[in-house]
Amino acid sequence: MDETVEAALSALDAEDPAIAADAIHAWEKLAEISPPEGPTQASVQHLCWAALREQDERDPQRAWAQSCALAALLQRLGRMRYAAIARGETTRRLLFLMDPDEWSEAYRLALETSGVEPPDTDQVTWQHMCTSEELAIVEQISSTLEVAAVTGEFGTGERKNETAERRAKLTHAVLATERKGRPLLEDVVDCRIDLWSSLSETRAAMYEGLLDGLHSAAVVPHTVARRVHRFLTLLGEGKPVSANGALPAELDQVILEEEPEAHPWWSDLQTPAAHQLSELWKLLQRMRVVRRVRGRIVPTPRARDAGIDDALGFLLRDWLGPSYTTETIAAEALMAVIGRGQGITLDPAGPALGDDDVDPTILAATLLADEGWTASGDEIEPYSVAPFVDRAIGELRTLGVVTRPGLAPHVLKDEVVTFALGVLRQRLLHARFPVHTRFRQW
Repeated sequence: MDETVEAALSALDAEDPAIAADAIHAWEKLAEISPPEGPTQASVQHLCWAALREQDERDPQRAWAQSCALAALLQRLGRMRYAAIARGETTRRLLFLMDPDEWSEAYRLALETSGVEPPDTDQVTWQHMCTSEELAIVEQISSTLEVAAVTGEFGTGERKNETAERRAKLTHAVLATERKGRPLLEDVVDCRIDLWSSLSETRAAMYEGLLDGLHSAAVVPHTVARRVHRFLTLLGEGKPVSANGALPAELDQVILEEEPEAHPWWSDLQTPAAHQLSELWKLLQRMRVVRRVRGRIVPTPRARDAGIDDALGFLLRDWLGPSYTTETIAAEALMAVIGRGQGITLDPAGPALGDDDVDPTILAATLLADEGWTASGDEIEPYSVAPFVDRAIGELRTLGVVTRPGLAPHVLKDEVVTFALGVLRQRLLHARFPVHTRFRQW
């Protein structure tokens, strides 16, 4: 609290001691959530729209009085825009909303409308909870967006989409700036590793062995997306589905034109290409890459004219997705084991695991148990997790990421290792951190 603030508070106190007392309290709370340089629009919004409400949730009138007192102080400090926020109608409406769900939706819309909150992009999804290091990065982005908002770079109405694109580009520009020789986005990855490692000692140990790989997996070879890209290319604007649920035979070449030594995991010649193709498009449908409309399989809007980069992005972000469930945790364990480059022995007659090798099923069971999950109230056992791991392996083969017996230790390709690390990296950047993790069960 510098001399300028003290002088403004002294003037307020001379006029109304009660308002001055509220202003002191609000200013101290604002200082706690602001960068060292001082308040920003983002920190003022967070205080007035969320923190004060949380503090006086059952007494909105009290929260509103503190917000108005802060507005009086900010006005004396010459921060007119911030004062307008503190005493604005948006603040009043949010403070007096009693229903948590209604408030959450209104708060989200208010942040989006303000233009200074870092938007979720294809590079990163921002968390409701983060480390202090990540918060500093968020504040840096917010400050950049605030300057753009003040200078009129963001429009309204018909320019809404243009504004969203501009906000995303500015966010990416800040994340691309380097600190200590590497982009800020890599610092976000480290922050997310620290955050997720707090869930359990097992998860922390899992990430510790993958740190360098998670950073290098910012670039993943396109070859792992070859099958998905070929399917989308041949699908074009869409293909009809027969009464028995089969796609046109012309699409079978997605499967049949695989390299001879890269046989899919189905028992090779015994499984018709049409069945393999059906499994592929059902999985892509789950990933929201294609959909079935009036007897046709068509690409979703985001997958139209998709290039190989797009196909790779779908695999990395949407195969596993951002949810925190038993299935995704088991798949994470599988990706961690592959990311170690050790391979997986699926054939009992194949090479034995080494002393330092990790079984993905055991790792998945340990992760789930360590993070508070139970199976119908009982302790987690590997046999109850094994189907999830097996399903993930099957889906990787369906997508053409790996081929039979492509996960064995002696044939595991570097591109598959990098893909596994890339999936985990996307999970770190986009998955919502679970606030409540104990006593989960399936």
